[in-house]
Amino acid sequence: MRIANRFLLVCAVLLSLSTAQAQRFPLTAGLADSLFAMRITGLDATGFPDIAMKVKLFNGQRVVRDTTFTTIVASENGTIQRAQIVCPMRPFAAALVLDKSLSMAFYPNSMDPDPDSTRWNTAKGALHSFIDELSPIDECALVSFARNPRVEVTLTKDKKLLDDLLEGVKLASGTGIWLAVQSAINILAPRTESKAIILLTDGEDNSSGTTTMYKVASAAKKAGIRIFAVGLAEIGSRDLLTELADSTGGKYFFSATGADLADIYYEITAQLVDDCTLTYSTSEFCTDGTKRDVHLFGVLKSETATADTFYTAPLQIPGISFSLPVIDAVAAGGDISIRLTASDSLRSLGPLNFHTEVSYPADVVTYAGFSTDGLAFSGLPVSVIDQNGLLSISVDTIMAGGRGAVLMELLFKAKPLESAATARFTFSGTSFRRTCAYTVQTANSEMYVDGICEKLLQPAGSANVFLKQNYPNPFNTSTTISIDATKLDDAQRNHARIRVLDALGNVVATLHSGALPKGTMNLNWDASRLPSGVYTVELQSGAARQQRLAVKLQ
Repeated sequence: MRIANRFLLVCAVLLSLSTAQAQRFPLTAGLADSLFAMRITGLDATGFPDIAMKVKLFNGQRVVRDTTFTTIVASENGTIQRAQIVCPMRPFAAALVLDKSLSMAFYPNSMDPDPDSTRWNTAKGALHSFIDELSPIDECALVSFARNPRVEVTLTKDKKLLDDLLEGVKLASGTGIWLAVQSAINILAPRTESKAIILLTDGEDNSSGTTTMYKVASAAKKAGIRIFAVGLAEIGSRDLLTELADSTGGKYFFSATGADLADIYYEITAQLVDDCTLTYSTSEFCTDGTKRDVHLFGVLKSETATADTFYTAPLQIPGISFSLPVIDAVAAGGDISIRLTASDSLRSLGPLNFHTEVSYPADVVTYAGFSTDGLAFSGLPVSVIDQNGLLSISVDTIMAGGRGAVLMELLFKAKPLESAATARFTFSGTSFRRTCAYTVQTANSEMYVDGICEKLLQPAGSANVFLKQNYPNPFNTSTTISIDATKLDDAQRNHARIRVLDALGNVVATLHSGALPKGTMNLNWDASRLPSGVYTVELQSGAARQQRLAVKLQ
């Protein structure tokens, strides 16, 4: 029954992979029956959207060397990804260094002999387990030590020889740890493959040798040898063994009774074996800083294995701001055109989703429609719903070309008022998505509507001075601003001020202050140190004020 269930499970997985409509990968009951367990040993998202994971497969505590997955599936937040896995089979060279001092036959942390030599036999049993896990391409050496080291055998692939020699090791007096480690370094140093020393001891060095832990650590690092140290006693060289292992990229293990030695050696074997590398490029490639839950499902022959992890996508969401221009004055009953402008030119093709609400004073102006002719939203399905004081504006399309930073014009007509009034236009609920969602900032607008009986402000554009649109626009670092004062007489040219304001109304540059020359004047505005965005170029000459929008891109 179990085999039949697994066959159906594998078929279901393969069917889900071939179905284009499938979006979610189901977690299937019964996976706990599997002999195998998958372990994720590392995840690298620095190349986002490319994700790389280090994976190992285990059968119980034992690492599986010949990993050939029938099927491997990665799902991210429930969406299946196109994953690939590579499991290298490379050899390693190891040297087993075994403490054979007389204390190995004592009870743990005691000077009383154990007639059954339980700890000694358990230690040799753990080494036998390590030898049994060697693949035909691995090589292993055996070094035993009491006061002095003895090379039982140099590197060999003969597992039976290693087992026989290990059984023949006899206990002796003395503990020369560092000399034994140096002997193992001498054996491994010439080799080029991955190499490691696995040291097992229950005491501290009491030999009269000239070498030290620091010398053997330096020699091991120079030769590219990792040292894994296993301690069997609470006292002795625990601190030195920990430092030795850490400094060479290995690890220190402590076993109080020796009962867990086999598991420790299985773990050391797993660290010597190369990880499988699983890679995929996430289909959700927006850099939105969200947590991504990753589920792996593998089929190996008739068995299954799963693993779970997560990563956090980088937070690099682009920003964009939208603004409405400032209009000084409009005659009562006059037409008003307000351009909705973005801080970045909509250049690229692709999907576009935009929504905003613009509130306007229905007691001061009347909504008269909108226009997109020649602007960024030209030809797109723009929806504007007027709710008597609130415009709901939406654009949702799968393909939108780029036509600059001015999106559309909103058209209004000023009502006939008896006195001047301020009309305020404000954004709310603005969102913008072009493949990825942008962070949005908005700048509001206000204007004055002249009353019929008393005009408190002179409408813009009534003077004989003309502020031309800057060129180029949009621009990257600098742009040219032109002023035509040909029609001004000497008195009118006497004083003028030309400034640049940011989206919040702050003055970021004063380009001219004083008399205007006869004819046309060209001014260069260097904005290289300013952030990208929409800026307002303002000319004030006497009571007249004119403005143009300048868009800076990075």
